[in-house]
Amino acid sequence: MSGGSQRAFALTGGRTMDGARGDSALWQDAQAGRTVLFVEDEVLVRMAVADELRKAGFTVIEAANPDQALDVLTYAFDVKLVLSDIQMPGSMDGLALARLVRAAYPAIKIVLISGRSMVGVRAECDAFFAKPCNSAMMIRYIKSLLD
Repeated sequence: MSGGSQRAFALTGGRTMDGARGDSALWQDAQAGRTVLFVEDEVLVRMAVADELRKAGFTVIEAANPDQALDVLTYAFDVKLVLSDIQMPGSMDGLALARLVRAAYPAIKIVLISGRSMVGVRAECDAFFAKPCNSAMMIRYIKSLLD
């Protein structure tokens, strides 16, 4: 992991923990089904969106790429939604991640975001937002998916 991706990602005792909050708050949110795995390679974008999600009451686990996200899903049994950028460097992009998540974890909701127009992406996810997107609208939609 690069230094920026460690901000809110740490594995403790086989569980994924959000370093910005205490254990009791994390477990209450997780029990309420409000844990979001946010996958974004641009550090500043990841930090800003993750902060907005936290302000909206979500527990957020951050990953800098799809490989990290898959590692998180191996240990974090409370993730209810994956929010992922599509265009990312590495062994796979966000679309490939969405396909893997859908196949291995069918109960997890998937929301994809991209700065590029994406034809046919809707079949791979529960929602798609074009960057730049209205964060309040995206958060409302995420809440509706998890309610």
